Amino acid sequence: MLESPQEIDVRLRPGKVAGAAEAWLLPGSTPAEWLPILRDWPEGGGKEGVGLLLPLSMRDRTPSGMLWMGSSVGPATARAQAYRQFGRKLWLPCDAQLDPPMSAAEVDALLPHDEAIFHPGIGLVGFDSADRVSLKDLISVPLPSGRAFSSAHPGVGLQDRLYAVTAAPVERVSLLLEDVRSEMGQRDASELPATPEEAREKGVAHWRRRMKERFLKAVGKLAKGREGGSKEKAAWRHRLETWTEERVQALRRDQERELKRLLHLMKTDPDEGLKFALPLGGGSGGGSDMNAGSELPERDPDFRLNDGPAKGGSGGAPWVVDWQRHYELSRQYREAANRELRLARFRRAAYIYAELLKDYRAAANALRQGLHYREASVLYLKHLGDPLEGARCLREGGFLHEAIPIFERKKQFETVAKLYEELGDRHEAERFYRLAVSRAIAHGNTIQAANLLEKRLKALEEAARLLQKSWPRSADAVACLRYELALYERHGSLEHLGKRMDQVTADHPPSRAVGLMEVLVRLAHQCPDRETRAHAERCSFVIAGRWLGSPKFEDSRSLLEQVRLLVPSDRLMRRDTQRFQQQMEAAAERRQQTAVASDADVVAVLGSVPMPSWVQWAVVEPRGRSGFYALGTAAQGVTLMRYRWEGAFQTQLLPHLVATRGVSRCRLAAAHEALPEVLSILGTTRLEAPPMPPADAFGAEMRVENPSWVEAEGFLGMTYGGNGVAWVLQQQGDEEDLLVLSSFSSMGDLIATHTVRLPFGASEQHVYAPIPMQCFQEQVLFIYGRHLIRFYRDRIESLELADTPLRIQATRSGRALLALCYESGVEVLAAGEHSWGQRESLELDGRDTRVTFTRTGDVLALSPKRLDVLIRERQGYAFKHTEPLPQLSDPLGIFPTDTPNRYALVGQRDVSMVRVKPWGMGR
Repeated sequence: MLESPQEIDVRLRPGKVAGAAEAWLLPGSTPAEWLPILRDWPEGGGKEGVGLLLPLSMRDRTPSGMLWMGSSVGPATARAQAYRQFGRKLWLPCDAQLDPPMSAAEVDALLPHDEAIFHPGIGLVGFDSADRVSLKDLISVPLPSGRAFSSAHPGVGLQDRLYAVTAAPVERVSLLLEDVRSEMGQRDASELPATPEEAREKGVAHWRRRMKERFLKAVGKLAKGREGGSKEKAAWRHRLETWTEERVQALRRDQERELKRLLHLMKTDPDEGLKFALPLGGGSGGGSDMNAGSELPERDPDFRLNDGPAKGGSGGAPWVVDWQRHYELSRQYREAANRELRLARFRRAAYIYAELLKDYRAAANALRQGLHYREASVLYLKHLGDPLEGARCLREGGFLHEAIPIFERKKQFETVAKLYEELGDRHEAERFYRLAVSRAIAHGNTIQAANLLEKRLKALEEAARLLQKSWPRSADAVACLRYELALYERHGSLEHLGKRMDQVTADHPPSRAVGLMEVLVRLAHQCPDRETRAHAERCSFVIAGRWLGSPKFEDSRSLLEQVRLLVPSDRLMRRDTQRFQQQMEAAAERRQQTAVASDADVVAVLGSVPMPSWVQWAVVEPRGRSGFYALGTAAQGVTLMRYRWEGAFQTQLLPHLVATRGVSRCRLAAAHEALPEVLSILGTTRLEAPPMPPADAFGAEMRVENPSWVEAEGFLGMTYGGNGVAWVLQQQGDEEDLLVLSSFSSMGDLIATHTVRLPFGASEQHVYAPIPMQCFQEQVLFIYGRHLIRFYRDRIESLELADTPLRIQATRSGRALLALCYESGVEVLAAGEHSWGQRESLELDGRDTRVTFTRTGDVLALSPKRLDVLIRERQGYAFKHTEPLPQLSDPLGIFPTDTPNRYALVGQRDVSMVRVKPWGMGR
């Protein structure tokens, strides 16, 4: 196929010419599109003719159609275009003419080709006689070429996306930093402007010079007076000590003046105040880590990595800030940081968090908002010791090649596989998905491994076999079965679904009966296939009939509830199940009355003390073993109280407190061992309350606060540990399955952070802050939806629960036990290092039960108008005694006291003291 070497300045214009068509342009690019047209050509015109393949353009030789010559009768398709021959060489559309007009002889003389087609869109295309194709050429297989392709090598595959740009190293970093200095105005580092209420004071510069001269003279006298008597030496030492003390006090006064000026400037002109801001969180006692004299040096309020100390610093006495001033400065700094974030000045906000507050996580979050991902990753890696979050930061910034090694070292194989998928390396992605599956199996996360096999590796049979191995002995056997049946349902394997339901129905232990019923009831209601729904219903009735007739089955109540859910519209079924349940409860009550009669003197009520009656109390929190804290509402507003078991109490009105979801939804977090005593009110807006002063019964002051991190975005919960250390749980950005657990000192300084990955399915559950949290015996536990999650020695462990608990109660000493209190029912769970996860449900009749543990691990359960005593035996917990309490209709809590075997029952109107005999407790 040849092209014309000469440009022909001729165009086509519309115009019909008398004469019949001699060729037809067939649309399509492959013989598969042309052969049906040639086969159905009228009068056999598609068998004897020849064709020319017309390309898409002069550069793209892909066929756009074929000009079939040799028949004046058109094909059966209406899309074919008629062509006529002009002279001996040129083919023109039948509805077009040459412009300017030319004769056939002129065209034949000008065309250098054997043939040419003038297409309205492509233009003039020339052909040689060898370019003609016949019907045989279109259907025959081409002969093998003589060229050898066995030695071909793949070329270098270039990515179509730019992932990173790395700058070449520069010898002088200062050359790069000179162009990004702050554009704020500069001035001499002199004194801060005085506050309006500050009185005029005499300058201290002249005084300092005089003190320096006196010090030199004193040293000279000391050198001369070495030969003097001891009286002269003692007098000189006394004068030196007095002078030193005066100088220190003068410096402290100057520092106090500077701090007052700084606070005033932060309120009136935050931009100017940030230049002289004092860093917090460095030393003990709330002091600053900046050694200086009595003047605050000027600093550049812009975040930079690897900067040295602030300019203007000088040696001298360290700055000492009490907790009140520390709290006020911290609040002003955070307000300034929020202001910078609103103004989109993210580097300045990061400077406030990192340099002034030492809150590196908040600084990293500010940098991430400003798209400064590299600097944020350095903070996570170097200052916070959180490589995973640093790697996520690099991933967000597109630095995938730098993030992959970090994720791989931390064994985040699933994330590594996703990054390789983004890079287009499917082979490496599959390898790391396999590693993620192996790691999930090794850690007992069978559902996560099956999810990877199904959705990432498309290995459905392997996922099903893995899930089948978990039934029935695995701790998550019911969840694995639910996922397995859902897997069959999603992929339309209804035959396998039916066989599996028959297998588990025929062979399962009694401990799995209720869980199996829940799975089958869900299928009976939600499966779209009618036969599968009927099959699940039949299996459910088989399970219920098998275990309800067994006298040794202990969870008949839950099984009956599932039967009622299976056919909610059947009134006869509901009536029969209720009768059966009443018979079981009557038998249990008879056993309980027998136990009460045999142990009538286990509990002795010692007396009661009235509570303040003008407050409707809503929340209580133990104050160690000496008393409790309470929060409630009164006519004047929200009231806070601290109470001692002797009956003494102290109240404080909080009229400006506004609860986000009601006072009953608030939680109290207390650090009663810290100095001063701290009580945090969670679930409120900003709280500015004065400290509760010391009193006769309370020798120490108590801080009442709403910590600054409680108002941070993504806050979930908080609790206090030993030495006043606060543990704060927050949501990590937009990633719903990641949480951050941070620890803070009593002065608000960040100690450490830990990343918590939620178990599979937990992120889909709705939670409302503040969530229940508890810290005891080096463990931090919290409730996230229907999951109990434990952080213990840098390990994260979780348990799936049947419902969402309202509160957690832990043992004070002895064996590590937890009580999970639900709206109806209590569950006791072992929380030891080697016994984590062992749990037992207590058969309690009351609702919203409050519990506590004795020293031997037995349980005291407080319900409206009754107190139940349950002892711990080898087979589990058993009822020992029930004490009626008719006066306690609205209980708020039960707490152990500092007297052995004595417990306080806190109600809405009084506090009752009871004694439990030691011999009546657990063995």
